[in-house]
Amino acid sequence: MKIPNFLSQTSALIFLLIFVFSCKSKPVKKIPPSENSTTLTTEKKEDKTVKNNEETNTTTNTETNTATVDPVNESPPAVPVNVPIRESGKTVTSADLVSELCTNQELDLVAYLIQQANRITRDSIAYDQSKGNDCSGIFHRYLNTVKGLCPNSIYPTMKTARDTRSLGKWYNDNGNLTIIRNPKEESDLIKPGAIMFYGYGNRYKSYDHKKMTIDTLTTKNIGINHIAVVVSVVEKDGVLESYKIFHGRNPRHPAGITNCVRYNPRRPDFPTYGNWNEPWLAVADILTKDRE
Repeated sequence: MKIPNFLSQTSALIFLLIFVFSCKSKPVKKIPPSENSTTLTTEKKEDKTVKNNEETNTTTNTETNTATVDPVNESPPAVPVNVPIRESGKTVTSADLVSELCTNQELDLVAYLIQQANRITRDSIAYDQSKGNDCSGIFHRYLNTVKGLCPNSIYPTMKTARDTRSLGKWYNDNGNLTIIRNPKEESDLIKPGAIMFYGYGNRYKSYDHKKMTIDTLTTKNIGINHIAVVVSVVEKDGVLESYKIFHGRNPRHPAGITNCVRYNPRRPDFPTYGNWNEPWLAVADILTKDRE
């Protein structure tokens, strides 16, 4: 018997509807990224962040080192105590004064000065004259670390000598200041523990060392304008090539350790053994014996 076309089409349609409704279709489940893949992505991001930070730090350090150079090693090796002390024109070693002025007669003063300079440098004390954190204020802060160890030495105070010029006068009045006449010939006075007095950088060509007196040194805009303490020196064939100083710096840089050189190849006109363009005018020593 021949099935009519419309019946065969109807049967096919019914069969199709039964098939569709009888199948329970489930939506495709999204596969979340595995924990491993998430971790890898995070690590890559962290690595990239670390790399960027390292690049940033490298740039920052390079810029900083241009101005401050590298700090003295955190744990300095044992070094002999040989800080020169000038008294009435006579140079003696600090070993003699340590035994006389300090409670610990075996104190390694040089190593201690380096340690304290590093400690204060880590504090990143910003330059602020109103808070006593300018160069003379930082010097007083540094000096305070020595007072407890060497109580028999005499020291200036913030009240008796607040600025660099009054500090120069105090050391001169107490027989512990040498005015520099020829920096090249007096570099032997640059030793760890030496207090360095510098002039104005913007007028370094105007200084005449041979005519310098304590009156001109202590006159504002003419004499002393900066102070620092030597913490290490570098000599080559008996010649002082460079030295590191700890000091309060300027509004752009916190207190820290910087490098000074005998000769600046980039600026041959700069002063010999100066602090950049600040001429070296006078030197004192960290310990002062009471002459009374």
